[in-house]
Amino acid sequence: MNKLFILLSLILLTASNAKSENILLDFEKITTTPDSVANFYDTEFGVVFDTQAAAYRHADRAFSNEPSFETILYSSSDFFMHRPSGFKDILSFYHSNNHDTSVTIFDASSNILATATLTATGNPDPNNPSIWERATINFNGTATRVAFSGDTLYDNIQLGKTTVPTLSGFFKLLLLMLLAGISIRRLQPHRS
Repeated sequence: MNKLFILLSLILLTASNAKSENILLDFEKITTTPDSVANFYDTEFGVVFDTQAAAYRHADRAFSNEPSFETILYSSSDFFMHRPSGFKDILSFYHSNNHDTSVTIFDASSNILATATLTATGNPDPNNPSIWERATINFNGTATRVAFSGDTLYDNIQLGKTTVPTLSGFFKLLLLMLLAGISIRRLQPHRS
């Protein structure tokens, strides 16, 4: 009983209320394609793309083996993704490209937080990209804007770390009640 009390106390004391934000843009809810992504994710996530960045499906453009079937993001020219409220720590996505390209992450003051080169994925047929690679870019600070190179296919853009489960207020209350019950029970005299 003592060990359980100590374990529950440690869990309660070390549990954090801080949550990592994790936003995944997979473009699958965009049903009219090809169409500019633009403000599609503005209401839900506060993310806006330049108008030349568009969602495509198989009927619109030749590609295959995309990480999440069947919609991807593409632009023939460079474009920006904006999130004025920012995101931290990581930007991750899948890409398919026939030549080296780059991605640059900026903060609100236009300082560069990170730049990554995306090497060509080696598609056997340059007219039908089919090889996708995951890129993960770690950075310090709060990013508000990302510059993506054009002529590259993108899918499953993730902003922020994967959410780590934390103890909710309700669960903490239940733990406190359990600890109180154990304490009261331990204080009561034992009857033989």
